[in-house]
Amino acid sequence: MFRILALFRYFLYKVNEHSLHSPLIYDLYRKIIKPSKHWKSDLEIESIRFELSKSSLEIDVTDFGTGKGRNPVRSVSEIVKGVSSSPSKSVLLKSIAEYFECEHIVELGTSFGLNSLYLSRIPNAKVTTFEGCKNTADIANANFIKLGAENIKLIIGDIDRTLPYYLDRSEKIDFVYFDANHAYQPTMNYYHWCQNRAHDESVFIFDDIHYSPEMEKAWEEIKNQTEVLLSIDLFSLGIILFDPSLRKQHYVLEY
Repeated sequence: MFRILALFRYFLYKVNEHSLHSPLIYDLYRKIIKPSKHWKSDLEIESIRFELSKSSLEIDVTDFGTGKGRNPVRSVSEIVKGVSSSPSKSVLLKSIAEYFECEHIVELGTSFGLNSLYLSRIPNAKVTTFEGCKNTADIANANFIKLGAENIKLIIGDIDRTLPYYLDRSEKIDFVYFDANHAYQPTMNYYHWCQNRAHDESVFIFDDIHYSPEMEKAWEEIKNQTEVLLSIDLFSLGIILFDPSLRKQHYVLEY
């Protein structure tokens, strides 16, 4: 019922390019967001997605997030169909990162590495991806090796520990995709930790911002942070920018 109401609110408030006055948002929407659903996906990566969706392999999943309490033994096909991003979302993530010329990319929540592979296709990109479950990460790593994605660094373990350690030794980050623990406090923690390594042109994207009351609460608080100058709600994704040249504004865009 919560997601139905959230979707109703989204349809009530969403707008398209005819209501956009910001040159940046108009350009981003017209060139990237709106047409991305119709762009061709990467055939090599999608062949891996197809293989995973047909796999009968079962793995023991270590879940540090909202999936705690479920049966830890799950089939690969179940995971890829129920958890992994759609091809159009993968294309959109890559296109946004490419639009803003992002190179230092962080992904929280590797799963089987499909989004990681899309992001690795960006010229000069270095992708660091975090996954809590070793069995899931092993499959992702095999996919990286299969496609020769040498610009992906996979960090395995509890993100509450591995992320702060990495960020303490990291340079400024251009792009972060938050798709790990879909609960309020972890999401806020990840945001604040990563924001300390952000710069004026960084792009943060949050998955499933209307997944639950907790995620919606986190999204509302994040978009209202002082340092956030612009936020975009696509229902399935939330995007924030920090560029001080922008006027603080929130958009709900048709996608």
